This record gives sequence, structure tokens and C-alpha cells, in this order.
Amino acid sequence: MDRAGIEALREAIRRKLGCEGMFVSSELVACAGWRGEVTTFDLVGHTSGAGRCWAWTCDAAPTGTRFHAVRATRDVTSAAAAVAFAIR
Repeated sequence: MDRAGIEALREAIRRKLGCEGMFVSSELVACAGWRGEVTTFDLVGHTSGAGRCWAWTCDAAPTGTRFHAVRATRDVTSAAAAVAFAIR
């Protein structure tokens, strides 16, 4: 589980994507030099109709923790793809 916790990730989804997220699962992802826990959520009420997103945190010195939330698209279909999308 991400160290920030499910509720903090759900709040990030509300802020960044403007909808609710329902916890599905968590998995370890290693992608493009980053390694960490990514949590999968089903989306409820996203304006695009997207049904899924992935959320995680990373250290962002000097400001502290940075929250990421990436919704599913035709090209983003997995936790690893979400991380790769956020990194590029």
C-alpha cells in the first residue's frame, strides 16, 4: 500500500480528476528508473467516461510528497503505462 494511504490517494483523484475513486488493488511498478507502489482505482463520474485510474506518490524534494493520478486512455491501460505517461 502506498505510504500516503488510500484516503490521501482518493483525495488526489478528487483534486486532479474531479471525481471519486474506488480502490481496486495495489502493485509494485518499476518503470524508467522509478520504483514504487501504484494503486488502481475505478472512477465514478469522470466527465470523459474513463472507468479507471492509477494513483501513487513520490518524493519531490524540497517540497515533500507529490501525488500523481492518471486516468485510463487508449494508450494508458496499466499501472506501468500510467507511470511512463507521467514521467514523459
